[in-house]
Amino acid sequence: MKVVQNPELAGWRVAWIVGPKEFIKAIGSCGSYLDGGTNVPFQEAAIPMLEPNKVRHEMKALQTHFMEKRDYVIGRLTQMGFEIPYEPNSTFYLWLDLSQLPESIRDGLNFFQACLEEKVTVIPGVFFDLNPSKRRDLFDSPCHHFVRLSYGPRMETLKKGLDAIERIVKKNQGARRAVR
Repeated sequence: MKVVQNPELAGWRVAWIVGPKEFIKAIGSCGSYLDGGTNVPFQEAAIPMLEPNKVRHEMKALQTHFMEKRDYVIGRLTQMGFEIPYEPNSTFYLWLDLSQLPESIRDGLNFFQACLEEKVTVIPGVFFDLNPSKRRDLFDSPCHHFVRLSYGPRMETLKKGLDAIERIVKKNQGARRAVR
């Protein structure tokens, strides 16, 4: 469990992990080398934040916050012509299918490159492909025509990013028409 910092206490985080004893011991060993752990006063200060009503209130506020951003992003992407087959309800990522886009940006790697040129970051789907022993060619991946897009950033950042994605799509649709 992780107790996320209060906005007025930037950088203060307290976390507990529950699991098999051997895992906890290994994680604890790594953690002590990385940061020394959270001091006792911070741990004690975090206890009131675990009060059930407070947890439910914060959970609902977070869900509302991310649903609003999700709905905005899905709405913008749909207006651009993307098909969103389902709405995520437990994450702040979209798995975006590029297969309907012009060929120049139809795969995750080329779309990623076009986004980088617009100072936007998406993650090519092939980065998430489980491909044991590299038996499959990168371009044969079932994830090749996808990118993962986060709607975690601030709304202002999302708007700028989606404006850039819209420019990318329009530019490449225009190039496709010009070739015909």
